[in-house]
Amino acid sequence: MSNAGAIVAAVRLRKEREIVAFLKERGALSAAAATQLDPSSLMGKAALRSLVRNNAVIDSSAGSYHLDLDAYEALRSKRKLRIGILVVLALCVGVAVFLANSANT
Repeated sequence: MSNAGAIVAAVRLRKEREIVAFLKERGALSAAAATQLDPSSLMGKAALRSLVRNNAVIDSSAGSYHLDLDAYEALRSKRKLRIGILVVLALCVGVAVFLANSANT
């Protein structure tokens, strides 16, 4: 991933956290307590779409959303697991390259 790609990913995750914090502050944790949410930035809209697609944020009615805390925590756990797997794979590749270079000398 390029530096620009990493920056975009970091900004989107920050926007997701801001949306989750907004819904928590408003007490929008059920359909009955759903609140209006309309992110103004493109990145905010993309973050909201991602949260809705992963069922962490539920579209209760036109423009009203609420947070499903269990689904949000599951999404975060899944992401952490993916990152852990990528780190382990990167380490394995690094060790394999090191061993291959050591065997050739």
